[in-house]
Amino acid sequence: MPSIIETARWAAAQRARESERADRLFFDPFALALAGDEGMTALRLSEQYNPRHDETASYIAIRIRLFDEVAQQAAAAGIRQIVLVAAGMDARAYRLAWPEGTTVYELDHPELLAAKDEILRREGSAPTCRRVTLGTDLQHA
Repeated sequence: MPSIIETARWAAAQRARESERADRLFFDPFALALAGDEGMTALRLSEQYNPRHDETASYIAIRIRLFDEVAQQAAAAGIRQIVLVAAGMDARAYRLAWPEGTTVYELDHPELLAAKDEILRREGSAPTCRRVTLGTDLQHA
């Protein structure tokens, strides 16, 4: 069974693949770095062995676009606290334009958040809002 970090890297690879499309639903400039070789390999394997991999990719892309839009609409309406439960290797705090005073809270396993922080630090990336990470075991929440 894949680890939480491996699964999050696979999801980042899905975002990286969507970001490469000419007709993409969103662009995530951090996805490829967050996926790493491990995530891209997992994606290639899932494409090889999942006969419905195109449907999986479409579902993920639509879901990400929807969540992006909901979060951005909330921010436009004056909401200044966004909570991402099971944030994984998501980079919304980095890739979306947030109004001044917005805080994005990311909840996930501490080791996953630490790995993501290290990757984004290596990339020289900075969040576009105040970002607060909260390490927690979501399996028993």
